[in-house]
Amino acid sequence: MNRNKLLQHNIVSGWDVRQESWQARTQSQTGLVLPWGSLHEKFWLVKGEMTIVSGYSGHGKSAFVNHIALDLASKNIKSFVCSFELKQGKLWNRFFQYGMGLGESSFECMSAFCNYYDEKIFTYDLLGSAKINEVLESAEVIFQEAKPDLFIFDNLMMLNDASEKLSEQQMIVQKLLNFAQTRNVHVILVAHPKKPESYLHCGNIRVTTPPNLYDVAGTSNMVNMVDNHISVTRNDLKIIAQGKQANGIALDKKEESALHEGDTILIRDKNRDVGDNFIKFLAFCKKFQRLSDNHMVDKYGRCNCKPYFEYSKRC
Repeated sequence: MNRNKLLQHNIVSGWDVRQESWQARTQSQTGLVLPWGSLHEKFWLVKGEMTIVSGYSGHGKSAFVNHIALDLASKNIKSFVCSFELKQGKLWNRFFQYGMGLGESSFECMSAFCNYYDEKIFTYDLLGSAKINEVLESAEVIFQEAKPDLFIFDNLMMLNDASEKLSEQQMIVQKLLNFAQTRNVHVILVAHPKKPESYLHCGNIRVTTPPNLYDVAGTSNMVNMVDNHISVTRNDLKIIAQGKQANGIALDKKEESALHEGDTILIRDKNRDVGDNFIKFLAFCKKFQRLSDNHMVDKYGRCNCKPYFEYSKRC
């Protein structure tokens, strides 16, 4: 049998792919660990894969992905963050809040923080819509210069005016997926769902329903192309229950249950082959303005979370 002739026609067998198969097996068992201990056995960011993170405006999807970048940087794992909706000052101030909290601060403290994360987190300095080819050109430059393991693109609608053309969206996702696979990095793409679905609670209060993978705005082929989909949704029922409890109004069984849940609902409903699909609740830590495991935050929002960065002087 002429093996070289087979290879010329894209035909392979077991011996030809032994190295690639072993790499796929070892990578599927390891990955970039998320900040939340409750998810460590459920999901990790595998190199060569792509994840779509969706959520309604104001429900915390950007905070979710940016927190991941900060946590990884604290472990000396580099990230490249493209946030097309925030000026660089606001973006880095959010990193500062996630890492240091909302207490009193100083320019010296901010400078020390930025110095510590210098060359660990890289960000794309462009506000507004961007062309995917130019963004990927910059991604290639930073990959060659610094070798980040995580690339975050926030969000799809700001790339090539993707809100208008379904074919354009699919092309963008394919290019980002190709980048993840050829550079052996993990890519996160933030995307908006379609118009929020809701239901009437107690006959007159609307509660937002978490989006599923087919609610991502645009063609469903986008989600089918990638490896994972995660939705981030505010727990509206808990907010309603807290308001009624504060005003001495009796709660129904669903509201009683919601009081003991987290502030944010995290759902993984697309999983190509690594980890499990899940529904998890995370608490919102008011001090650090970030999501935390439920046991770290009490019912008043007070937390036992630790800062990512310790500054010797009072901030």
